[in-house]
Amino acid sequence: MNIIVKTSLAAIATLGAAYAAAAADSMPESQTGTDAPIVADAKAATPQTQCPVKGGDVDKSLYIDSDGKRIYVCCKGCLDTLGKDPGRYIKELEAKGITLDKTPTAPGQPQTKCPVMHGDINKDLYVDADGKRIYVCCEGCLEAVRKDPKKYVKDLEAQGIVLDKAK
Repeated sequence: MNIIVKTSLAAIATLGAAYAAAAADSMPESQTGTDAPIVADAKAATPQTQCPVKGGDVDKSLYIDSDGKRIYVCCKGCLDTLGKDPGRYIKELEAKGITLDKTPTAPGQPQTKCPVMHGDINKDLYVDADGKRIYVCCEGCLEAVRKDPKKYVKDLEAQGIVLDKAK
């Protein structure tokens, strides 16, 4: 019985110390006498580590920027799938509590990548919309941009890209 009492007292002392420490962490400095930070219940940001298409580990050199957010994938094959509907994947990732990196912006950056397939642009292939020129990489991407050129202008400008003026 002596062992049970000692064990119980040790458990009570441990719990009491843990409770006191937790209470002190959440009290303002004026009550604790220390400069310990006040603990907030804010959710920590969860960075993206998994590909939204296949679920593999992301390769930080493979990504698509859309609506000011950067979505990473695991392989080049997933870039095509992601590029067809990046908004869907953004919603899915954010619904899981994942915080996506923001698209880095560099004012005055010229367009170098196709907004559809993300390949290098061909300056002979473009769509003019609202006085701005949107370059693409191939004939197939011309049709996609022609369907909704304002969407592509918005996406490119959100990335800090300055589009050439239509001639």
